[in-house]
Amino acid sequence: MPDIAVNPTSEVELKLPDDPRVTPLVRRLAIENWEIYRDGALRSGMPIVAAWMDIYVDREDRTLFFVAIHCDATRQETRDFRDSLSHLTQAWFDGLPEDEYEVASLIPFTFAGVKRDEQAVNGA
Repeated sequence: MPDIAVNPTSEVELKLPDDPRVTPLVRRLAIENWEIYRDGALRSGMPIVAAWMDIYVDREDRTLFFVAIHCDATRQETRDFRDSLSHLTQAWFDGLPEDEYEVASLIPFTFAGVKRDEQAVNGA
C-alpha cells in the first residue's frame, strides 16, 4: 500500500509499466480513463494517493492491464466516488470505436480506500 497523502491529487500521475505490452493505444486509453477519475477527484475533493498499472495474464491467455487507484478515504467513500463518475466513464466507453472499445475493456480500473471504515468488524 502506498504512503498516505504525500502529494495532492493534482500531482498524482498514473504510473505505467515499462513493458512492450503497454502499447501506445493501451497507454492512451488508460490515460484518458484515468483523467476522468483524476478530474472528478479534483472537482469533488477526493484525495487520490496513488495510481498505477499492473499487467496480468488470465487463464485464457488474455493480457489485462489493471489500474489501481488508492484514495485517502474509506471503502464506502471510494465506492461512492467511483459510482458518481460511472456516467462519464460509460459515455467515454460508448464513444470509442469498436476496436478501441475492445482494448479498453482489457484495462479495468479498481479503487481502494486506504482509511479504515469506522464500522469495520474485528479490524476487517
